Amino acid sequence: MSNKLLIIGHNWPEPQSTAAGTRMMQLIHVFKDAGYDIHFACAVPLEKELNNIAKVGIQTTQIALNDDGFDAFATNLAPDVVLYDRYITEEQYGWR
Repeated sequence: MSNKLLIIGHNWPEPQSTAAGTRMMQLIHVFKDAGYDIHFACAVPLEKELNNIAKVGIQTTQIALNDDGFDAFATNLAPDVVLYDRYITEEQYGWR
């Protein structure tokens, strides 16, 4: 049984256009190589052309801000590790 990693992003990673996106993809690969089952959640709608993480086999979920549905999602997923891509993202979801 592998450990579960939940990454909560302010935006979906865009390694072709931002250094932050490049770094997030590096971190995804580190956890993937370590055998983690990785789930990436974000409140921004995912556009097909920006779906870099699904291409490497990462599960994606669109979530909503200030929505009790996130609590059920997180409880059902039961991640071992949660990684926030920004401080503001931790502020939005960390208390849940």
